[in-house]
Amino acid sequence: MKRKIVFVIESLHLGGAEKSLVTLLQNLDAAVYDVELLTIVEGGFFKDKVPAWVRWEVIQSTPITVYQRITYFLQKKFSRNKHHTQLLWPIIAKNYTRRTQKYDIAIAYAGPHQFISTYIAKNTQTTKKIQWIHFDVEKVITNFNFGKKVYPYFNNIFCVSRSSKDIFLKHFSELKNKTEVFHNIVSKSELMKQAVFGESFDDNFDGFRILTVGRFTKEKGQHLVPVAVKKLKEDRVKFRWYLVGNGNEKETVEKMAIDLGIASELIFLGEKENPYGYMQNCDIYVQPSLHEGYGITVAEAQVFNKPIVVTNFASAKDLIQYNDTGLITEISSEGLYSAVKSLLMNPGLQKKFTKKSASTATTIENDLKKLMI
Repeated sequence: MKRKIVFVIESLHLGGAEKSLVTLLQNLDAAVYDVELLTIVEGGFFKDKVPAWVRWEVIQSTPITVYQRITYFLQKKFSRNKHHTQLLWPIIAKNYTRRTQKYDIAIAYAGPHQFISTYIAKNTQTTKKIQWIHFDVEKVITNFNFGKKVYPYFNNIFCVSRSSKDIFLKHFSELKNKTEVFHNIVSKSELMKQAVFGESFDDNFDGFRILTVGRFTKEKGQHLVPVAVKKLKEDRVKFRWYLVGNGNEKETVEKMAIDLGIASELIFLGEKENPYGYMQNCDIYVQPSLHEGYGITVAEAQVFNKPIVVTNFASAKDLIQYNDTGLITEISSEGLYSAVKSLLMNPGLQKKFTKKSASTATTIENDLKKLMI
């Protein structure tokens, strides 16, 4: 008999957690598992990547629709981060009446997320409940009391990096015995296959190509890049820095590039469903984030043997061994400039990082065993 599993996540829009979930679903065996996927938001960037055999349902609820409208208003009117509006979720969860379902495994894949955690904890009958933690909880949780009430219902708490686990346990030490690391899913074979068919650089540039991939949001740190680019340009380095992605902060960063006179050196490629041709063919990959639960694009860049520079977000040391597989720098434009320049000026260091980078990329087999035990 197949094991029945449900995954619940807010959406399938572009993001590390969403990408990781789709990759996980693609690696499950349809002959062994009966899988249901529940999302709050319809559609999304990765909607066509969900395997056809997975039953996908959008949670329909008037309170949820009201929440989404309130969240949109707060974001537009007051520039509130979506995580700051999650205080509304407990009220909505209490009024949500979707029928209770029975599963072998129920997984709150988006985390922390108050509605999703409440739904799995209270509205599912199952022998195993799993809470996924994809973020640095100190950056996104505004109500730790909620976790104290709900997380004890779960059999396992999976954090996507060692550092995110350590931070989680600072606030939920009573859950130590059920908390472990489960990395975001990266499939090396799939990435290599996509890189072959994906578009890549077509500007005939013969200097250094630097690449950053991610949503344009404050926490992803693209606003730190223009000043670093200006400093590199002043040093007469022959380079171009390419940014893949879209988001609320893109116009701001584009304006910075124009104001600083670096529009020829900072190239905006837009959102790419398949950015792996660019990743395979760049010379250096840079992740300028202010915070990350894991940093899945860094793990992806490692698959392609790239020299990597990351800012010192919480999980940076889980991904990079400083001066051995890459560089970790302070979270600032000056830090990015100094690290990238030192790498550009040192071909030997580039070769060293290239040689060691792929050996650090994570694989999925061992972590899948944790999920199904």
